[in-house]
Amino acid sequence: YPRTGLSHIAFCCEKDTVSSEAVRQAIAWCMDRDAIAMDYTGSYGKRIDSFYGLGQWMYQLATGNVKPPIQEPKNKNDSEATAEYKKLKYAYKVKTEHYQARKKELIKDIDPQILSLYNKQFEQRKTDAQKKNMKIVSEMSETNIKTQYCSACYKHIGNTVDRLKNSGDWVECPECYSILFIK
Repeated sequence: YPRTGLSHIAFCCEKDTVSSEAVRQAIAWCMDRDAIAMDYTGSYGKRIDSFYGLGQWMYQLATGNVKPPIQEPKNKNDSEATAEYKKLKYAYKVKTEHYQARKKELIKDIDPQILSLYNKQFEQRKTDAQKKNMKIVSEMSETNIKTQYCSACYKHIGNTVDRLKNSGDWVECPECYSILFIK
């Protein structure tokens, strides 16, 4: 289930061994974050490139699973509801102005090429999530393979499992499109 917490790997930059940004970047580039997520959580986790969990409101809001905290009144002629909406919207704007200003300040220091790549990845993840098109990666047990049932959707997938012979082999479930693999 999507929990509200998260697990993450961080560097203690006060230590000499990782005080250099270049060293931290080199370590990050050497890590297979998808493999770490799979090894740690099995098919119950997902690699996330920020400090949030799939059950947290920020992710739920970005994927459209929850409504924004302030919504326009359905009846535009209801002056009381419209006035309350405008009041709440202004209060929200005032609360978030500090964060928006800080974000602009931080973005100035980021290489535009890197920022562009990040924005493209973020938009793609957001689009995938909105389409509910996220792939599930699931380990197939011996029982799943013998019975020919997908370990993600539990539907019978027939001889698709015949291609799972060696450690690291994977197939896509024809029913739920999950990536199924054996260790």
